[in-house]
Amino acid sequence: VLGNVHHSATVLNHELHERYDLKGSWINRNAPAIQAGARVRCRLCHEDFTFAAVDACPKRPAGFPHVPDVTMKDMDLNYKLPMSKEKAVKLDRQLREDSAWLCAHNIVDYSLYLGVHKRSYDVDMTRNASFRLSTPSADGDSSPANNRFINTDTPFFATDDGGIGAVFVEGPAVFYMGIVDILQEYDSWKKLERFVKVVICKMHGDGISCIQAHPYRNRFISKARDITEAVGD
Repeated sequence: VLGNVHHSATVLNHELHERYDLKGSWINRNAPAIQAGARVRCRLCHEDFTFAAVDACPKRPAGFPHVPDVTMKDMDLNYKLPMSKEKAVKLDRQLREDSAWLCAHNIVDYSLYLGVHKRSYDVDMTRNASFRLSTPSADGDSSPANNRFINTDTPFFATDDGGIGAVFVEGPAVFYMGIVDILQEYDSWKKLERFVKVVICKMHGDGISCIQAHPYRNRFISKARDITEAVGD
């Protein structure tokens, strides 16, 4: 199943810069710890490095270490996935249909696997464009030529919309998704696991991954909706 999720990215030679395994639970849902001395890849500069060694990442300010490229989990995803409203609606419908089938067969522990491909885009501060995070002028022109703070005597550090313009911006561009790990039934062993975690270990019953099929599905769908941001009409 994971190979099918990766297929389009592989065919298009799209590197997955971030990978997530999302269930909807939150207890123990961070990326696993890495042993000191292990050789791993940096998610930012894509270089191999020895974990816990004194080795700064060239993509970060001096003194900041590499970021291990590992599959992350629910509590590691700290931003929403912007997509068209049409795609968001279709994604929600697909996940509801698939998870309904899994629920009907008493399946739990499945995950929404998310692969994120990032891209860099050049920034041209001379273009007349609208920006989602800035406020254009009254006539819709946000170019420096129409900025009332800009004139021939403006210092270099204020010539790009009142500051120094970035040469490029980088961020998530394509999301590859699919439901994985679909073979686990909520059987006697799962019931025992839940009993131990909730009754003996005193873990929050709603926050652990091990939960009955119906509430598992509801929590899964809620998580999927929470991480998507529908943009446009």
